[in-house]
Amino acid sequence: MRILKDKRPLDKLYKRRNRYDLQPDYQRDEVWKKEDKQKLLDTILKKWDIPKIYIHVIDEENFEVVDGQQRLTAIYDFYDNELELYEEFSKEYGGLTYEELPDKIKDIFDDYEIDFVLIENANSEELKELFARLQLGKPLNSGEKLNAIHGKLRDFAKELTKSNFFKSTISIRDTRHSHLSIAGQICILGIKGIDNLKFKDINNLFSSHVNFNDNSENGKRIKNIISFLDSSIDQDFKLIRNRASVTTIFALVANMNKNGFELTATNAEKIGKFYMDFLNELRIEIEKGAKSKQPEFILYQSNVTQGADSSTSLRKRLSIIRTKLITRYPELQKYFELQDSERELINHRRKETISTITNQCLILVGRINDIYKGKEGIDLFKPTNENFKSSVSINKPTSNELEFKSFIDSLYKIIYEGSGALKRIPTDLLLDDSIYFDIKHLRTDYFHDIEHGTDNKIEKKQKTISSIYQKYTGKKSLSELETGDLIKFQKIFLKNLETELKQVEKMIKN
Repeated sequence: MRILKDKRPLDKLYKRRNRYDLQPDYQRDEVWKKEDKQKLLDTILKKWDIPKIYIHVIDEENFEVVDGQQRLTAIYDFYDNELELYEEFSKEYGGLTYEELPDKIKDIFDDYEIDFVLIENANSEELKELFARLQLGKPLNSGEKLNAIHGKLRDFAKELTKSNFFKSTISIRDTRHSHLSIAGQICILGIKGIDNLKFKDINNLFSSHVNFNDNSENGKRIKNIISFLDSSIDQDFKLIRNRASVTTIFALVANMNKNGFELTATNAEKIGKFYMDFLNELRIEIEKGAKSKQPEFILYQSNVTQGADSSTSLRKRLSIIRTKLITRYPELQKYFELQDSERELINHRRKETISTITNQCLILVGRINDIYKGKEGIDLFKPTNENFKSSVSINKPTSNELEFKSFIDSLYKIIYEGSGALKRIPTDLLLDDSIYFDIKHLRTDYFHDIEHGTDNKIEKKQKTISSIYQKYTGKKSLSELETGDLIKFQKIFLKNLETELKQVEKMIKN
């Protein structure tokens, strides 16, 4: 690398401004405020010295600005009459643009010479290192400092910021290379796992992976997860406004993917819907303040606003969001190694959910009986001691096959037997895919020999029962279901029962 010194008058510099690239990839974005620019103009007007401009010489006609972008931008704005002198600095000429100045004052600007440092025969690594050293005494943010680092992992992170996820999906402006900081944090999560995500940690990772291969297992996984998240989140969704939102959802999916979670379109829709609902609910609960009845959201937010880039805060956010995700989608529990406290909270939430839906169903049964008795003189769902016992047993989450079989048997006694083998259910509601027949077929599977009968009948029974499992869980038999699948099955089953009981209530009212 060869260093030369030179001087350039402002008017000549301005006229040839198309030769100077103000934004090589190691440069920082324009960050000067208007007042900063006006101070520079006043310095020139007073004929005082300003710092040197460092220029990389590409050839005789083309140059890159290594250091001095802010100063040159201010000068160009002034010559373009987009910036005026400030009255506080210049009472005589304050408020005037270049065009409005008298010629003698214009000459001061035109003739003012800036000290140039010309850099020749320098490679990109040397230029980035020089830029980083020149900025040591200036308040660059982490993104700007990272942008000056050389190495293939830094280049990989830079490439990530060009993806649609960064450009359109998240609502974080890319000022002062903020997207590069986030991409650097994503690289930590994709390569090291849960760790501190501060500048020094990204810097260390970039420095230790200068020969990173973007087609390595880590590189492919990071790109695949970014693509997955891009397809998950609606681009009109505007609540991903901070880096903690990005790092949390990336870490969540990365952890699940490591444990076998597939990055499919179906899973993308599921995760996207969950996360958008989570952030919406978070916003609502935060606005409630002390009135919020969900303290986990308040705790989550406190770990966004305080120490968000520490591994401790990230782990706390992940713990909260995991419990929310598994409570909503129990079948995803197998992709996590849960802490005891998380298991307790999830089980508590499950009990609340199942209990709430069950009570709604039993209330509907009571209302239906009142209406039907008023018209027909009898209950539609005839109460018995067995029914009473069953109403208690369906109020609990199921965790194994035996409990689930008991759950179905209890529903059978309340709904099927209680209605006189469905004879008191309006016939218009007794469709083949009705919840009532689902209850009947499943109980037959659990408590009767479905292998009894002709081959055609046996095959038909097997297909019917298999289709019920697929409808609720996507799997084909009870033996395939895991704990999360059983909870999901039970939850959806009760919600469907609630829906069909409402239809019964509506019909018998008329």
